[in-house]
Amino acid sequence: DIAYPAGETVPPAASMLQTFNKVFIFRKGQVALEWDGSFSTVTAGSFVVGRTYTITAVGNTDFQAIGASADTIGVTFTATGVGSGTGTATSAFSKVASGTYTQPTILDISGFVITNGLATATVSNTLSQGDKVILVTAGGSTLTKGNQFTVSEASSSAFKFFVDTADVTNQTDVEFTQKVSVGLGFTHMPAPEFAVYHQRRLVMPFQFSVDASVNSYTSRGILDEVIASDILDSDTYDQIYAQYRFNAGEADFTVGMHSFSEDNLMVFNRNSIHLISNTTALQSASTKLLTDEVGCIARQTITQVGNQVIFLSDNGVYSTQFFDEYNLRGTETPLSEPINETIKRINKDQSTQAVAVYFDNRYFIAVPLDDALRNNAILIYNFLNKQWESIDSVDSEDWDIENLIVAGEGSKRGVYAINQLGGIHKLDSRLQGDDLINVSIGSSNVAKDVKGSITTRQYTFGDMTRKNWKEFQMHVESSADNNSNFTLSAETENPDASITLGTLSSLNGGDLLKAEDVSIRGRIGNRRGHGIQFTVNNTQGRPRIRSLQTQGATSFRSTQKAI
Repeated sequence: DIAYPAGETVPPAASMLQTFNKVFIFRKGQVALEWDGSFSTVTAGSFVVGRTYTITAVGNTDFQAIGASADTIGVTFTATGVGSGTGTATSAFSKVASGTYTQPTILDISGFVITNGLATATVSNTLSQGDKVILVTAGGSTLTKGNQFTVSEASSSAFKFFVDTADVTNQTDVEFTQKVSVGLGFTHMPAPEFAVYHQRRLVMPFQFSVDASVNSYTSRGILDEVIASDILDSDTYDQIYAQYRFNAGEADFTVGMHSFSEDNLMVFNRNSIHLISNTTALQSASTKLLTDEVGCIARQTITQVGNQVIFLSDNGVYSTQFFDEYNLRGTETPLSEPINETIKRINKDQSTQAVAVYFDNRYFIAVPLDDALRNNAILIYNFLNKQWESIDSVDSEDWDIENLIVAGEGSKRGVYAINQLGGIHKLDSRLQGDDLINVSIGSSNVAKDVKGSITTRQYTFGDMTRKNWKEFQMHVESSADNNSNFTLSAETENPDASITLGTLSSLNGGDLLKAEDVSIRGRIGNRRGHGIQFTVNNTQGRPRIRSLQTQGATSFRSTQKAI
């Protein structure tokens, strides 16, 4: 329903951000698009020159006079004038400002008064609330030349701000200007690949310079520099005070950023991590290197959980966290160390596509395993038991995870997986033992059994002596919607052996009925080994293993040396 400007498309690698009461679409090396978030109709006479609109109703207005190709419903056009009459339209995505940045000019003040601390300047006005103005001529006022003020209220004929000086009657010799840049001057948005919101600013990679021609950009050949916008102003960027470069001269580039607390902005490069602090006043902002031993390989895996920031690196899932006195440091061991064999399966050539979210005390990260060209598996870390609890995948080459999104209200709140075709699947939405999957447009859902598998820790009784393992006991509960069944095996170590222990059905005398629970026991047969572990592979339903125990005894009690 929200159109793009004529001839403009959005590539798959584009990213979106909602901030400043707008929605931005960032397209690396191309002019960014913005939408004001309004579905309300705009009447002829209220169009903003340069904005894109879609005609919704035609009255006696000639839309062609203000830029439309034809005055018919559904036509999208960029306004070249304001028009008149009764036609209406809705706002569409428009191109952000580009080309040469025009410095503010002196505001032609026709009257200036101060009453009870409120200053009012009468002027044909283009300012808005929150803008900064600088006094360049004090005239007959009680103000000091060079002081900067924040506009508290603005209309088409005046703007106001608060001061702490004596009252002043009407003056006509007072002059103001908006904030003027220094050095290299201000620039418009530099066609970034992405941006983040931090301390009322937009911060983005500074890889392209804005050319004098509208919608034209040139690569700067610099990949490790970022730039911040002015406060609450997505069109103004100071090329002196608002840009920060890291690891100049090294083979490094910016992958992502994350806004943390206490005015800290984390910048994740490919081979390093940096911190920008005190960005409220850009002149006093500082940068420091957190580590050059690890970097981030996938921007959309950067996720904050409490005082930790988690991300995917070359060596697995790492986290950085704030310790004493808000000192940010990285952890030495990857969070994914227990599943390192799975991490090694990630396709390095496609790993930049990985995405992650945090929901319900879990970190979900979608990655491409083995030879997959797209994310085909979801790894889940549980922060309650501090363990990786699941590796979820679908046995179909057409199944992929383009993105993970946390959305919805009430019972619909959850993690949604988006595929390359725009299909949406809600994760963990069913208690049944099968999933409903759709991998093609226009087809019906296909039920697929959940082939779950768990392996227990290895039981050793706390020593390395050889034991005879005798029997086991399990307490199992079936799901409320399906009967349950599984196969059970045990693996001993030194000597190594794999032992088939049967199925839930054979041990129970039939499938475990839905919503039922049972205790089952069986013999292991005095199999020897210094340790034993158990593996459960479900074949039906969604059984829950509530407890498992095993019995054994030391098999070598002699005090003589073992041979």
